[in-house]
Amino acid sequence: GINAEYMGLKEEGINMTEYELAQFKEAFACFDTVNDGSLSPDEVKKVMGCVGFEDITEEECKMLVDKADPVGTGRIGFVEFLRAMQRTDGDDIERECEEAYDILAGFSSTNTIDAQAIDAFMKKVGQKVTQEEIESVLKTLAGGKDVLAKGDFIQMMQKIDDEGDA
Repeated sequence: GINAEYMGLKEEGINMTEYELAQFKEAFACFDTVNDGSLSPDEVKKVMGCVGFEDITEEECKMLVDKADPVGTGRIGFVEFLRAMQRTDGDDIERECEEAYDILAGFSSTNTIDAQAIDAFMKKVGQKVTQEEIESVLKTLAGGKDVLAKGDFIQMMQKIDDEGDA
């Protein structure tokens, strides 16, 4: 299960919450198109494009994979991927949350996290969701409103981060 895997990753020096681990595992699986437990530079480029780094070059992705790939396979495994994505204790959570909000909000013409933003983002990452699912998620996250405000998003993300640190 995820708990045993989580403890094993802690021993490998991966310092993430179970929630973060689950999120990365899902993202990794989405782009591991050959299902071999690793990503090629091209697959890393797709992941990076989906999280707002459309300008990253193939060369930069290859450098990222090479840096994280100690045995020179040309692919990056899940643990190496986590190490590359792991933030250090000195990172600014609020700034990261603001950047994440801006990336998601950028998918909407209103530049907010609304149904349009969620729909466009999910399509970009290759996930099919219904309008009802989108509205349900938005209503839950936004407390019944049609738009998730930046302040509420940051507060929610910090609460998730704090729960993981406890």
